[in-house]
Amino acid sequence: MTSGGKLPSPSVALITIAVALLLSTTVSAGQIHTWTDENGVFHMTDAPPPDSSRSVETYRYRKRPDRDLDAVQQIRAHEKDADRIEQADNRAAEARKRAEEATLRAGEAEAAFQQEQKKTAELIQKATKRKKDALEIEQQQAVAKKAAELATEARRQARAAWKLAEEAAEQADLLRRFIRENR
Repeated sequence: MTSGGKLPSPSVALITIAVALLLSTTVSAGQIHTWTDENGVFHMTDAPPPDSSRSVETYRYRKRPDRDLDAVQQIRAHEKDADRIEQADNRAAEARKRAEEATLRAGEAEAAFQQEQKKTAELIQKATKRKKDALEIEQQQAVAKKAAELATEARRQARAAWKLAEEAAEQADLLRRFIRENR
């Protein structure tokens, strides 16, 4: 508490403590005085305040630099580690987000692949049917060609048979005439 009965503001108290810790690492022992002058200006020194000062506080300290410095260094190292861990966690979260997005894209690509594979199978099936149809047509054309060849041959043989029939009819007429004449 100050001599005027008022407590210093929290920021003044924090500054005072910070300076005390800072000075404790460099000075072996002593006092730190804080006060407010008649103009309302806050002061902090290792010299005693003037008698006209208000809100006077005196802090005694003793040097503990190794422990305090080690503690400060440990706190700083802990803060650095915490920052690095937070950054690593942020990178990991971002990587998970990218992995999730990549998984979604992979699922979409897989679905597109499945759809295209189905279309390909349908086209192969149609092509196979067309090949079968083409083969059947080709076979039918071969049969039709053979039938045409057989029909042509049959017509030729029929013409030849008519010719023979005409010749046989002529011979029969000749024979009839001969027998009539020779009877």
